[in-house]
Amino acid sequence: MINKVTFIILVLLVVFGTACTEKNNHQQSVDEHRTDNHNEESQTEVTLTDAQMKNTQIETTQCGYSQIEEIIQFQGVVDVPPQSLISVTFPMNGTISSTTMLPGTFVKKGALIARIEDPMFLELQQEYLITMLEREQFSKEAKRQKNLSEVDATSKRQFEETSSKESQLLVKESTLRKKLQLLGIKTSNLRAENISSKISIFAPITGYITEVHCNIGMYMLQGQPLFEIVDPTHIHGSLTIFEKDIDKIKIGQHVKIVVPSLVHDTINAEIVLISKAIKTDRSSTIHCHFKKIDEHLLPGMFLRGFVVNSGITVPSIHESAIVRFENKTYIFEKTKKNTYKLQEITIVSEQNSIVYFTSNVTTDNKVYVTKGSFTLVSVLKNTDSDQSH
Repeated sequence: MINKVTFIILVLLVVFGTACTEKNNHQQSVDEHRTDNHNEESQTEVTLTDAQMKNTQIETTQCGYSQIEEIIQFQGVVDVPPQSLISVTFPMNGTISSTTMLPGTFVKKGALIARIEDPMFLELQQEYLITMLEREQFSKEAKRQKNLSEVDATSKRQFEETSSKESQLLVKESTLRKKLQLLGIKTSNLRAENISSKISIFAPITGYITEVHCNIGMYMLQGQPLFEIVDPTHIHGSLTIFEKDIDKIKIGQHVKIVVPSLVHDTINAEIVLISKAIKTDRSSTIHCHFKKIDEHLLPGMFLRGFVVNSGITVPSIHESAIVRFENKTYIFEKTKKNTYKLQEITIVSEQNSIVYFTSNVTTDNKVYVTKGSFTLVSVLKNTDSDQSH
């Protein structure tokens, strides 16, 4: 009987001890949560004692609201579309025999810009002319064989062999003709007496030579760039805009362009294209056409642009209310007696000691510190320092 009573007592002690432990753990968790919340608030909120309030001259006011011109700024470069930037190449290997081109030279479409030579050019022209002559001979022979076969004066097999050879030569002649045309040789004017080892290279578009990659005597490989030519008529500005500003612009909007390397007035431009993709840095690209092309603008030049949007209503406050804390900009909101809380803002503009700003938190019917802000920052910093210890 005694053993049974002892067992029941032990069970009750274990249950009671477990319950107490869980209660203590729960209370500790609640206390830690409250402490964390208090620490988070203490990082942005400061409360002064009555004695501190007497020694601190704090003045407060409500925000005003004003309509201002919002300026959206961009950075970018002068750019050209792919069809306006041409790399001049040659489809065969060869040695540059002559050229007078320099970067900046203006050329018209079809103008001679270089000559290139190689013995292979002679062999290709020779092969074409010989093939053409053979094809003409077999063409005549095929007609003669056809007439004979109609009167059974020759076998059909001989006629078919002649026709087959004619077809083969026709294909070869056509292939060689297209090769010569790719080299810029007019086969209609090609004769045995005007075969040449030199081939002229002509400008494919009207524009400016921006790059020269060859010189006289240089051996150029097939497809290697010789020159780069830019057509300035389609030159434009390629500007970077960040995600937060995309909804503030539209196609057709007027843009002012400044090119720091050029000393003259701003260039007027118009937004013609807005990219539909966002890059990893949360930016996108807009393209602007210049109203007037400046001959000094060159692809790759750095430029700045800005758009002015009017009629934006934003809160405003005196500059004395602004504080900068931990690399951010704030104003102090009075939340209750002797208590002030930091509210992060983004400055839009500053004029005549008045700061215009935006904030993710509404400013309606709230009171903000306009005098004594730096004292509050000092108290806040000291409070954080004490808590860290």
